[in-house]
Amino acid sequence: MVNPQQRSYRAVIADDEPLARQRLKSLLATQIISVEVVGEASDGDMCLEMIQQSVPDLVFLDIQMPGRTGMELLQELQNPPWVIFVTAYEEYALQAFELSGIDYLVKPVSHERLQKSLEKLSLVTFPNHQTDELRNALKMVLSVSEQPKPVAIPVKSGNRTYFIKITDIAFLKAEDKYVTLHTKEGKNHLLEQSLNYYEDRIGSPFVRVKRDHLINRDLVEEITRYFSGSFILKMSDVDKTRIISGRSYSDAVKRLIEL
Repeated sequence: MVNPQQRSYRAVIADDEPLARQRLKSLLATQIISVEVVGEASDGDMCLEMIQQSVPDLVFLDIQMPGRTGMELLQELQNPPWVIFVTAYEEYALQAFELSGIDYLVKPVSHERLQKSLEKLSLVTFPNHQTDELRNALKMVLSVSEQPKPVAIPVKSGNRTYFIKITDIAFLKAEDKYVTLHTKEGKNHLLEQSLNYYEDRIGSPFVRVKRDHLINRDLVEEITRYFSGSFILKMSDVDKTRIISGRSYSDAVKRLIEL
């Protein structure tokens, strides 16, 4: 009998967040069960091409990506590889995976949770005829995105986790590899995920007005036209922060003016 820990898998990581892909690769390198990452994809189209070319045993698949979605990708594969979904949704909403023998990882991925996924994979065989179950489970997960958005963002400080209400957040700012949450009271909190992650997770009332800024439109106090199609947005936080929008985001700001 083959020891599960002696098995080796060839895998593709599909996630539109570079930091998320790098984190997963680093965690895989520390696992007892061997996983060789044979490709990384930042969108669904690239992932499909990699799967067809490299024929991996396993795909770590983000649920919502640019290009083809995870649903569309699986629909085009006659014999899909084993799939471990990577998602921002909570465990209680993903019981469909357990029913169909599919596993998932909730961002941010932990070493312990990844280890359990690989151990489960090493003991379970996915026959190709389960393609329909893969698709049906993914449909159930995609339906979760239609549920209400979170009302608060968790912020870690040492061994404690605080929850900052969405209504108290003035804006999020990306700096280097980090994202800082700025409250309307002038307090700052360092976050663990990318700006894209929070934009997708929170949605309305937050609007991207430049590459590194995601603002709460409900806390915009004043908008002034600036140079080259950009705008100055004055926030109603205690610091009366002024943010100059990016030129490529002018349409998003104009929509705020037209509300």
